[in-house]
Amino acid sequence: METILELAEEINIPMYVHNLSHGMMDIKTRKTINDDRSVAGGIDFAVQNISQRQNLTFIFTEVSDIEDDNIVSRHIYDCVVQAIERGGSICIISTKPFWSQLQRLGMTLTLECPNEEEMLDIVKDCVVPYKGSIPIDWEEIDFKMAATILANMTKIEAENVLATQMAKGSLTKDDIKSLSMEKDKLFSNISGLEKVKIDPNMLSVGGLSGLQQWLDSQKLLLTADLKARKLRPPRGVLLVGVPGCGKSLSAKFIAATWNLPLYRLDFASIQGMYVGQSENRLKEAFESADNASPCILWIDELKKDWQQIQMTHPE
Repeated sequence: METILELAEEINIPMYVHNLSHGMMDIKTRKTINDDRSVAGGIDFAVQNISQRQNLTFIFTEVSDIEDDNIVSRHIYDCVVQAIERGGSICIISTKPFWSQLQRLGMTLTLECPNEEEMLDIVKDCVVPYKGSIPIDWEEIDFKMAATILANMTKIEAENVLATQMAKGSLTKDDIKSLSMEKDKLFSNISGLEKVKIDPNMLSVGGLSGLQQWLDSQKLLLTADLKARKLRPPRGVLLVGVPGCGKSLSAKFIAATWNLPLYRLDFASIQGMYVGQSENRLKEAFESADNASPCILWIDELKKDWQQIQMTHPE
């Protein structure tokens, strides 16, 4: 909505927004102009006004049942056609895909969650104003680490997490770990991924001094500004060995060392009975892990599970 408000101020044309809580409102004055809160009532109001005035924009934020050919989709379709004829616009904000015929009438924009750079501004805007009011021990590197952890969350989610930490009356370096735990709660139920609980006090890995040195050296790159140098942060480790040599324990050890949540990719849970279903589920699992990042993604028994998928779906 912030983007729409900025657009309304910039181009200075009448804009109205509809939601189920308030009905149709003038986006500038925030006054309700139509008491019918239903989507159908909002569309009828838009059609009536578009037929009388030109260059009107109506925004609908809570429209359901727009994925298929149905009454709602047809109603919106007719409204969009009339808006095109009168120089108006219909904007629909949704997390679901649109009916194909409706999608062809306009342009689809996908808005991603804030990246690390955008999240850094959000974190500073949320925390810096409280300096002087409560003890805040964060330095620039801590702000960057917080932005890295909270990336891929929405702005509201990130602000709520930060507000929860500051509500105790201070913000310390130890709260960085708490941010990761709070984010982890939001992604605790991810399709195809198993959340693995870790007790750092119970982990002890011997004979892997090389891995430990690599972890210590690479940890700094998680928050370093690598874009200017055209580098990327550490992406993965391939552990190969006989059963019982400590591969699974090492995955847990890495997550504990970097203070990051650990997710195990379970190939058995993503296998489907139809052609292409397993591949789509695997793609969704990777996308979910990307949204939960920074995290450790543990792909166990990669070769065996992938061979099983190929045997089930040789195509």
